[in-house]
Amino acid sequence: MTHNRPTVELRPANANDLAILGELLLDLYDAELPDSLRGADSQRQALLRYTLHANNFAGVRGRYVVRNQAGEIVGMAGIQFPNEPAPDRVPRGTLNMAVQLIGLKHTLHLLSTVAASMLMPPPKFNPDYAYIHGIVVRAQQRGQGYGAAIMQAVEQQLAARKVAGAQLQVIVDNQQAAKLYERLGYRTVYRSPKWLDRVTIPNILMQKPLPTN
Repeated sequence: MTHNRPTVELRPANANDLAILGELLLDLYDAELPDSLRGADSQRQALLRYTLHANNFAGVRGRYVVRNQAGEIVGMAGIQFPNEPAPDRVPRGTLNMAVQLIGLKHTLHLLSTVAASMLMPPPKFNPDYAYIHGIVVRAQQRGQGYGAAIMQAVEQQLAARKVAGAQLQVIVDNQQAAKLYERLGYRTVYRSPKWLDRVTIPNILMQKPLPTN
């Protein structure tokens, strides 16, 4: 119920947040694509931190850290506003860095996952809607209502900028997340072709109009 939802605050991430962002991205990988990024946690986090700080911290832009009332960082969110370029999640040098940090075998395994995702035809995004990505709650704080609280805070950011709506993608197997978004008013407008399910990562696109007055 919404009255039990914790209060959170979004703060734009900066270069000083690399360590916590690396941890949160690893939580996201392990939750959404388990076994895709292999290796020791310290090596995997180092690789994810590289993708964030490469190209003058380009991967940090558009990301927000989420704090609870006690000031603890409990999660992360990413927002791509309309007319903004998509974030570069695989900057130049990532492949070489991956081989150095997690080894050739694990790098090839990761590349197979990336290749599978590239087989998917892109859905038809609404150009007037913001794209929400990288929503994650720290593992030790899950089950406490923070996921819904983060989405509420993100939508408040969008409403403040008069954005017409929000959209996000969910992996088909991540039913827990999909059900949360449905409870928050998001509706599925696209599902990737089922005939590609065996060779790629099936996903859905969900959208929600937002009040602009």
